[in-house]
Amino acid sequence: MPYRIETDGSLTETQRLALSSHPGDYGAEILVNTAGDRLYASSRGSGVLLVYRIPGERLEREENMFNMAGSWPRHFALQENILVTTDQHGDSAQIVHLDSQGLLLPGRTFTVEEQPAFVTFI
Repeated sequence: MPYRIETDGSLTETQRLALSSHPGDYGAEILVNTAGDRLYASSRGSGVLLVYRIPGERLEREENMFNMAGSWPRHFALQENILVTTDQHGDSAQIVHLDSQGLLLPGRTFTVEEQPAFVTFI
């Protein structure tokens, strides 16, 4: 749900969007790219990533659902045209590439330590 910060510091909801149509899904991570024109969100349960365009105050869904290799993407990190996400229930991480439009392309999945909850670029 996007919000606008008012001059008095309060928040006003500007839009309400369903993250996933799958019952039992839970929202996880939300990131905005450095250009500020795309928002990426993950949903745990069905294991999807979604891409929204930010043309102004309202978001427009640009990519419906990108199915991850796992079902429980706990966290993801974004750097330039690479997104890395962890699958907490699958003990894995997945590299996802962003095309020139900021849309998602599948990449390699690899095993990591048990129940990963966080990933970052160093």
